[in-house]
Amino acid sequence: MWAAVVNRSGEICAYTTSTSDPTQVWPGSQAIAKAKAYTANAFSLDTLPLSTARLYTFTQPGHSLWSLGQSNLFDPSALAPPGGQGGGKNRIAVGLIFFGGGVPLYRNGKIIGGLGVS
Repeated sequence: MWAAVVNRSGEICAYTTSTSDPTQVWPGSQAIAKAKAYTANAFSLDTLPLSTARLYTFTQPGHSLWSLGQSNLFDPSALAPPGGQGGGKNRIAVGLIFFGGGVPLYRNGKIIGGLGVS
């Protein structure tokens, strides 16, 4: 429904919907896609790519990153209105989500950002 890309600084570079009419996709998916892109970027290094799916187990009760998801909540000012314009482009996405759909992006072996889909 939504896809988002952040650069290495976590700034939203691009986002789009799966339909030509952004009012016909789930509004909640926008926040999830942007948070997944931010999370995958924020926890990956050149030599350690971590997708949101891979981070999932570590953030569950009893594991080393338990409660990490509550440490950086999503900022709704990064959302686009129902018409799809605006929406935090060039703003830090923030928000952590730890389930599948976020992957780090690399170019020539160096991390350059993250992609999130929801």
